[in-house]
Amino acid sequence: MIAGDVNGDGYFNDRAFVFDPSRTADAALAGAMRSLLATGAGAARSCLASSLNALAGRATCQAPWVTTANLRVNLNPQKLRLPKRANVVINFTNPLAIADLIAHGDQNTRGWGQDIQPDQNLLFVRGFDPATKQFKYSVNDRFGSTRPQQSASRSAAFVSINVNFDIGFTRERQVLTQRLDMGRGRPGLKQTAQAIKSLGTNSIPNPMAMILQQPDSLKLTRKQADSLATLSTKYARHADSVWTPVARALEIEPEGYSHGDAYRQYVRAREQTVDYLIAVVPDVQALLTPAQKRRLPSIILNYLDTRVLKFLRSSTAGDGGNFFIR
Repeated sequence: MIAGDVNGDGYFNDRAFVFDPSRTADAALAGAMRSLLATGAGAARSCLASSLNALAGRATCQAPWVTTANLRVNLNPQKLRLPKRANVVINFTNPLAIADLIAHGDQNTRGWGQDIQPDQNLLFVRGFDPATKQFKYSVNDRFGSTRPQQSASRSAAFVSINVNFDIGFTRERQVLTQRLDMGRGRPGLKQTAQAIKSLGTNSIPNPMAMILQQPDSLKLTRKQADSLATLSTKYARHADSVWTPVARALEIEPEGYSHGDAYRQYVRAREQTVDYLIAVVPDVQALLTPAQKRRLPSIILNYLDTRVLKFLRSSTAGDGGNFFIR
């Protein structure tokens, strides 16, 4: 393009004539074009070489591809001997640019992680000769360049550390309190023992039952399906034996019951349930082939990972919401 409106139509959309420096009488203009053809950006050189002695066509030049990314690292607080409620996150904004600075130094960066828009103006208007009725031009030595050294636009590259600490009640305690308060000084019907037991048993899903719901995608053998069904039944029976007495005790709590005591009962039952699941997980892992494990959804894989189960044993405090494989 030409940086200006040379035809006077009010639009800055005039395409440049790519002149051959060997056929130009203006020595300075020819020298600038030779320099651009010899040392300019690779995309600019190939574009100009294919368009010499012609008016630039539409979309005849192509800029190099670029890529950008961000990196987020979640640190396990238990590995750092921090409270479970603490959450430490290291954010690398534009890590490719950080690697570029480390590898090449500030003065010789290659433009990794930079989305620099190339300058599409090949010629600048420097004046007008009324005698010849011709414009005077100069060559833009930064034409088509995406080099960081020739651009003032840079994508930021830095490292930040975020430390969060959950000081509120756990989600499990809040849900349990809301349920038990219904009919005890707050509007609503009192929760039955069955409803309270369902709240507890559903807090930790049965991964064996979830696997059995996908027999076609996993191509389970008869032996695998029977073994998983047996483990699922045993787990369900254990969970029922743990949560039934707790649910009955919470059902008959008086109006002025202790929220703390009620939650402690809930936590003991949850820990017993998870401990049983931790003991069963190795048997489930041994039943599945590596190919079947790769086909499992992440939510099932989480409940087959003893590290995740230990993290969730008492509550989901500190997981920041949805948890993932750690």
